Amino acid sequence: QTLRGQDCLQRPVPVVVRRLGLRTLKLARCELEDSGVAMVADALVDNSSLESIDLQLNAAGQQSCESFARSLLVNCTLKQLDLGRNNISASAATQLMSATRSNIVLQTLNLQDNPLDFIHGEFEDWTRALRSSGAPSAASSPVRRGSSFRECTTAPPGCCLQELKLRHVGLSSEAGQHLFDSLATNALLRSVNVEWNNLGRFASGSIGKCIASQRSGIEVLILRDNHVGDGDELYKEMAKGFSLRGDGAQNRTLRTLCLGNTGTTRKGAQILADVLYRNHLPALESLSLFGNPGMGSEGVAHLVDKIPGDCALMSLNLAMCNIGDEGVQALAVSFHNGCPVRDVDLSENNLTDSASSALKAVVEALSPAESGRQLRVGAQVAALHRLSVVCNKLSLAVVRQLQAKAGSHVTLLAGGNG
Repeated sequence: QTLRGQDCLQRPVPVVVRRLGLRTLKLARCELEDSGVAMVADALVDNSSLESIDLQLNAAGQQSCESFARSLLVNCTLKQLDLGRNNISASAATQLMSATRSNIVLQTLNLQDNPLDFIHGEFEDWTRALRSSGAPSAASSPVRRGSSFRECTTAPPGCCLQELKLRHVGLSSEAGQHLFDSLATNALLRSVNVEWNNLGRFASGSIGKCIASQRSGIEVLILRDNHVGDGDELYKEMAKGFSLRGDGAQNRTLRTLCLGNTGTTRKGAQILADVLYRNHLPALESLSLFGNPGMGSEGVAHLVDKIPGDCALMSLNLAMCNIGDEGVQALAVSFHNGCPVRDVDLSENNLTDSASSALKAVVEALSPAESGRQLRVGAQVAALHRLSVVCNKLSLAVVRQLQAKAGSHVTLLAGGNG
C-alpha cells in the first residue's frame, strides 16, 4: 500500500508510520520540519512493513538523521530512504551513514541537494562505512519482513547500500578521493550519482582506479558537471589500473558511464578510446561525453575509430563536443566498419550541410534491420535507432533529406536547424 502526504497530514505522524501493511510513504513537501521528520524516523522502530519513504523538501536536519540512525539499527524492512533537498549537514549525514554498517536491508539512500560540504577529515567515517567487509554474503540471504533485531544484525559490519545519490552536496576533491577509494573495494553498490559537485583532479585518480578495480560492483556511474577530466588524470589512472592487472583485465559490471561537462580533452578521449579498444569495459552500454568541447573533431575521431564492432556499447552522447563536420565523417567511417552504437546525440556541434552525406550514412547504419538489441536503463528500455542533430547549422533541405532517409525506422531529432 502507498500513503501520500495529503492523505495523512491531519493524522499523528507516528500513527501513520505504524499503520499495519503500509509499504510506501510519500511525504515530500509536507512542511514536517526537522522535528516532524524525526518523529517519522522514531516510529520506524515499531514498523515491520514500510519499504520506501520519501521525505524530500521537509527541512530535515540533525535531529532527523540522529533518529534515523537509531531506527536503522533496529528496522528490518526499509529499503529506500529519500532525504533529498533538505538541510542535512556533513555531521548529520555521517551519523546516518555510520548506521548503515549495521543494517543489511537498506538499499537506496538519497541525500542529493543537501549542504553536506564536507571539511577536512569528515569523510573518513563514510570511508569506513562504504568499505565492503563481509556484507555481500549477508545480503545474499534476504531478510524477512518483520525479522527480529538479532536477525538483522548477524552480518559482519559493512554497508549494504546498492544505490547512493550525492548530487549537488558540495563534495570536495578530497572527499571524492576518499569516496572512490572506498568504492573500489565495494562489490554491492550498483549506482553512484555524484554529479554537480566540486570534484577535480585530486579525486580523478581515485575515480580512474575505481573504474579499473576488479572488486568494484558499480553498474551506473554519473560524474557529470565536475572537473574530473582536467589534466586527463581520470583516464590515465583508468588505463594504468587495467594495465597493472595484466592482459585481459576487465570491469564486467559498469554499464552506464556519464562524463558530460567534465573538461575531457582530445588526449583524454584518446586514452578512453584505447580502454574501449582493449575491451577493458565489455559491459559498457551507454557512454555520455556531452559538453566537452575540448575533445573536438580529433578527439571524437580517436574515440569512434577504436570502438570494437563486438562491444556492448549502444548509446553515445557527443552533444556540444565541438566535433564539426570532420567528426561526423569519422563517425560515418566507424559505422561503416561495424560500430555497434544505435543511439547517437550530435546536438549543438556546428554541423553544416557539408556533413550531409556522412549524416545520411549514419542514419542508414542506425537502421534497426541490423540489430534487435535493447538498451536497459534501470527498469526502463531506452529507445534505440535514434539520431539527434538538434541546434546545428543544417539547412531545411538537408533536414528533409535526413527525415526521408530515416523514415519510420530511425528516430531523427532535428529541431533548431534551417
